[in-house]
Parts: sequence; structure tokens; C-alpha cells
Amino acid sequence: MKITVSIVLSLLTAAWMCGCERPPQFPPLPEISNSASGNGAMVALALPKRSLKIGETVQATIIVRNTTDQPMRIDATTSAPYHIRVYRATSVGWEVTKQYPEAALMVMSPWTLEPQTQRTFSAKLPVEPDWPTGTVRITAGINGLGDIHPGLTVIVAR
Repeated sequence: MKITVSIVLSLLTAAWMCGCERPPQFPPLPEISNSASGNGAMVALALPKRSLKIGETVQATIIVRNTTDQPMRIDATTSAPYHIRVYRATSVGWEVTKQYPEAALMVMSPWTLEPQTQRTFSAKLPVEPDWPTGTVRITAGINGLGDIHPGLTVIVAR
């Protein structure tokens, strides 16, 4: 059976006229960002630039989205809702050199992300003197959300 363009357009128009809603649209991610998804969640890490200097502080943005139609309970095991890790390249892979926040209260801090919504966290990320220079990988994750850790590769200079 052949469906013509006019029939498809008629069906779409009828659906629109009956009040059928489009699913919510999330805003676009920042230009310098990377995301990872799993189990109905999407996590993104965004930085203002890819070249960093020791001694400066940059604003990191961590975005978590619930892409399902059900509330998502996130059982954070500490008071920090997110973590950021800095890795240096080694001959066998990446090695963690720093983690932010550096300390968090060891107290369960569960929270809920409603369906089709997002939450954004901003973090001041200090490029400290003990950071590795050259190619560095920075990842972010949501505490209690599992193994969803988007990352960005940046260049760090003295």
C-alpha cells in the first residue's frame, strides 16, 4: 500500500489540531562540550575553552538530563552532586591526578530529576600548579548515577 505525501501531511495536521503535544525539547549543549548517555540519563561536560593555563580558574558546566517519562531517583553517596576528574596521559592509558570537589561530606544525599527535565551544575575549576601540562583529559560524572562520564581533552600550559 502506497502512502502519499498528502495523506501523511493530513495525518500530521490532524494530530496537531487535536492538541497532541510534542515531547519537550532540551536546549542545545554549549559549543565546547561532550556528553554520554545510559539508563535514560544524559550527562554533559562543558568548558569555556580547550587551552588552559596553570593558575587560572575556568567555569565548568555539568548538565544532567532525564530523557525518560519517569522520575529518576539519584542516590548520591556524598553531599557532592557531581565530581570532576583530571587525568594525565601515561604509557598505558589515562591516570587520575586530581578530583573536584576534593572533599565532600560522607552523607547520603538522594535527589530526584523529574521526567524530561535537566539540572545544571556550575563549578569553578582551578588549574592548579600540580596539574600535568600538555594533553590532559577532564571528565565529569553525577554522584549516584553510575558510570556515565563524558570527557574533554584540553591542552594545559604553564
